[in-house]
Amino acid sequence: MRAVFKQTGYPQLFAGTATATIGDSLMLLVLAIWVKDLTGSNGAAGLTMFFLGAPMLAAPLFAMFVDRFPHRPFLVVANLVNALFLIPLFFVDGSGDVWLVYLTAFLLGVGSTVDGPALNGLLKKVLPADLLVEANGLSQTVRQGMRLAGPLVGAGIYLFGGGMAVALVNVVCLVLAAVAIGFVPIREKAVPSRTKPWRSELVAGFKFLGGQPGLRRAALGLLLAGGSIGAIEAVAFAIVDDGLGKSTEFISIIVTVMGVGGLLGGVFAARTVKRLGELATAALALGMIAVTTVVWILPNVVSVLAVAPLIGAALPLMVVAANTLVQRLSPTHIIGRVSSAMDQSFAVPQVTSVALGALLVTAVDYRLVLVGMTVLMAVAALYLHLGRKLTTPATAVAESVDTAV
Repeated sequence: MRAVFKQTGYPQLFAGTATATIGDSLMLLVLAIWVKDLTGSNGAAGLTMFFLGAPMLAAPLFAMFVDRFPHRPFLVVANLVNALFLIPLFFVDGSGDVWLVYLTAFLLGVGSTVDGPALNGLLKKVLPADLLVEANGLSQTVRQGMRLAGPLVGAGIYLFGGGMAVALVNVVCLVLAAVAIGFVPIREKAVPSRTKPWRSELVAGFKFLGGQPGLRRAALGLLLAGGSIGAIEAVAFAIVDDGLGKSTEFISIIVTVMGVGGLLGGVFAARTVKRLGELATAALALGMIAVTTVVWILPNVVSVLAVAPLIGAALPLMVVAANTLVQRLSPTHIIGRVSSAMDQSFAVPQVTSVALGALLVTAVDYRLVLVGMTVLMAVAALYLHLGRKLTTPATAVAESVDTAV
């Protein structure tokens, strides 16, 4: 960990991304709670996450845009624009204004779609290849660690000051993040002018991903998992409401308990990837999620909270594994598009399953939805596990990859 912070520019970059993460952790859960309170509908609350993830459908276009600019100034502007995206929330004044919450979720989804690829590119420029996994682990430690305090603090601010108060805090965090990233002392090379037809540029990330066996298997495994995990957004509200008979705010407690596992997952993610390899780590993560959904089929407060850390720990393990694999194997000049292609392999089916889950929980018993989720997640975990030797811990970092493609 010390070696990462000794790298020129990384402390400022870490400060900026951590600050933005704090603001987001307060806001995102509040959006769904806000919709639930305005409408009284579990399905409507779940759709908030659908709008948040919907921009991922256009991720290749956004990623092509990311790769046309130096990554540091791009991230500075992106954080400032994300702050502007929160403005519609200040006009929400009743159930008729739910569309403003959905609009904000959609705009924030656009922001997150470009932030990740740009950050991957900047990290690859700031850090040597052997420290990328450490940086990814630190990032996820902060992100998942915020689950411990973020949901409760966000819900508390929401209860006493309303959604607009939470939005204001997030605006401040995003502005501070932009300032910190602006001070990263790095000189980026000018982005070369586009020489290929735009259609070729658009699919360059998918083409590269498909040509790398490890990346290809990771993408297909995450595609299967994404078709299941998105439904959790809607099912969670049904578990709390119909299964446990608790108020909507109880979901903040579940997410906070998940944060305990998330914090541990972030702390141990780097050493897990180093020990097992990226694909085996991702398979382990999906297996942990499958165990969680099995237990949630017959919920009580004790069992729901007892397994919540598993799904919390699984998320940083999966993200660190996928990001590290993309960062170390992707050429810098198309890393945004490769990152986007990997993200889309998971996010597109996830967005679909969010919408499908929101519909299903209003039509059938949520426990049937959990059964289907468990089956898909188990199949995805097995598929990744069988290909684990494609990314063994001893896999060498290909230094020549930046000259490929």
